[in-house]
Amino acid sequence: MEILIYGIVGDSADGLEAAWLVDRIQHAPDDITVRINSLGGLLFDGFAIYNALKASPRTVTVIVDGVAGSIASVIAMAGDRIIMAENAVMMIHKPADGTYGDADALRTVADRLDFLQNQLVQIYAARTGMSEDALHPLLDAETWMSAPEALSLHFIDEIAGHATATNLLDASRFGFRAVPAHPLIANAKSPPAPTAVITPQETNMDPETDPAPTPAPTPTPTVTTDTPPIVIAPAPAQPTNVADVASHAAQQAIVAERQRAATIRNEVRRARLPDTFGDTLVDEGVSIDAARTRIIDQIASTAPVITNYSPATIPVAQFQARAEAMALAIAHRANPRNQLNDDARGFAGRRLIVLARDWMDATGVSTRNMTDPQVAQAVFRYRQPQNAGQHTTADFAGVLANTVSRTLRRGYELAPRTFAAFCRQTSVPDFREVSRIALSDISAMQQVAEGGEYQYATVGDSQEKYAVGKFGQIISLTWETIINDDLSAFDRIPQAMGQEAAQVEGDVVYAVLLSNPLMADGVPLFHATHGNLAAAGAPINIDSLQAGRTAMRTQRAPKGRFTSATPATLVVGPLREQQANQYTSANYVATISGDINPDYNRALAPQVEPRILDYSFFLAADPNAQPIDTIEYAYLAGYEGLQTEERQGFEVDGIDIKARLVFGAKAIDHRALYKNPGAAN
Repeated sequence: MEILIYGIVGDSADGLEAAWLVDRIQHAPDDITVRINSLGGLLFDGFAIYNALKASPRTVTVIVDGVAGSIASVIAMAGDRIIMAENAVMMIHKPADGTYGDADALRTVADRLDFLQNQLVQIYAARTGMSEDALHPLLDAETWMSAPEALSLHFIDEIAGHATATNLLDASRFGFRAVPAHPLIANAKSPPAPTAVITPQETNMDPETDPAPTPAPTPTPTVTTDTPPIVIAPAPAQPTNVADVASHAAQQAIVAERQRAATIRNEVRRARLPDTFGDTLVDEGVSIDAARTRIIDQIASTAPVITNYSPATIPVAQFQARAEAMALAIAHRANPRNQLNDDARGFAGRRLIVLARDWMDATGVSTRNMTDPQVAQAVFRYRQPQNAGQHTTADFAGVLANTVSRTLRRGYELAPRTFAAFCRQTSVPDFREVSRIALSDISAMQQVAEGGEYQYATVGDSQEKYAVGKFGQIISLTWETIINDDLSAFDRIPQAMGQEAAQVEGDVVYAVLLSNPLMADGVPLFHATHGNLAAAGAPINIDSLQAGRTAMRTQRAPKGRFTSATPATLVVGPLREQQANQYTSANYVATISGDINPDYNRALAPQVEPRILDYSFFLAADPNAQPIDTIEYAYLAGYEGLQTEERQGFEVDGIDIKARLVFGAKAIDHRALYKNPGAAN
């Protein structure tokens, strides 16, 4: 499994939150390769990712493709084998924080930073073998190492090849003091970091100019290797710096209000909305969740009409391959059992919003100045213009719909169908009622005398009639699905819908078998008049099976011929599963010679159907191997099985995927079916 750490560690826009990455690491199906091109990010997210890699039973190989700076260099230390491109760089430095408060509060923060630096030094020391006294000066000086320098200090194991990363890292967002010139780093000569005024909620290895909201706590796996585990001590309690007359509850309320105001204003800035809008939300006293809802509504009301695009010139085959690769990557991320091809590996592990940006950029739409919610809306509104020679339109919504449709069909195809062994499949041209004449209801063939005329065959007047019905459901994918990275919409929900479609088929067929409907002759399907119902219920044994076999073999067609129907399937419920398997098994051993299980019983194929809730059992011929009818099930011609359609939303920003099944069933001939009501003993 490959994990790409390309961007800012902990940043949801880059798909690098610790919660998601730790989950991927813990459920890795095979050995892990981590590829890094990152200037750093959130310290605690990085610690969580490092610990998850160290705790993994899989072999971890780390490849530094471009830059491994700050907390990204710590993540690199988790590798069992660390490889660095010959033109890549690695950087280690002191942790930093942006906070406010009085002298006591700042001393507390300084103590916490010293503690965290010791944790970093312990990790580097465990990997390199260097002493802590030798490492502290390197962190103090903000040390940038080339590949040979990192190898000489044992930060890496080997140097191999040139950097393969292509994402350009923006150093202007960080406060580094000595950024070297490098083709993957923009703004290499970065100015000093601006003073940050934020609530002390999270310590960053690389502080940004804007405050960051409190991230969700990320569980840190227990480290089981020899490398010392990271034990993050809780930050010392904040000193009391409010008026002496304030109570403890009042102090807590002040802190909570400051955090609420800072978080709301930060969310407004991230959405690139006016600061006055944030001031309004703070003054109104709304909660953080309510403020986020108001922010999304404000974005939706001012969403721009996309005009900043130029037609893409990607060849059709390449465009379709890209769509297929993205669909496979989404399906794999939703369920790792889904396989990836070589093209899909390049998109593996990426969040939906990251894939949406990549798609639009590839089709000529710049998303540089668009927020995540704006991108999520735009992918449903924008339709890719046709290129020369391109006969279909392609869009990201289609990629999502393709992923859902594939999962729907897979769930439908994998669902068990116990009726297929004794029923015959066909198709009908429309929804009108169709008539079926049993194969056994044909006139007898007459001898033709010399010079005589051949007689036309005739069929009976009794016809079984039925029609197919339509069943269906809709899955809706909205822009919230993309923003929330809701993977259940691509795996569990459509898979359940696909299985439900198969269940509908079973319901329709077994309703025919179990409800004992009237046939065209006015007699129930199983009845003494039809000669296919046991006079009294009995358990499954040699005698009851022989009685059913005899009844079927001696059935006569309307014109008097024997049908010679041969039982091929024994259909039972869970209450009779054991007996059914015993009396059809070649391993059945008789205690006396009279109890020997005949070969013709062993030729029966048992089918266990949970819809049969009593002790009854059925014998059925195989209409696909014998010229006789049992139960017929039909699909609409050209629409066999589960069908899917998609439609762009108008009332909402999204796409609807409709799953439709057209299906019907009817018993055609009673002569190839037999029922024994069963008995408890």
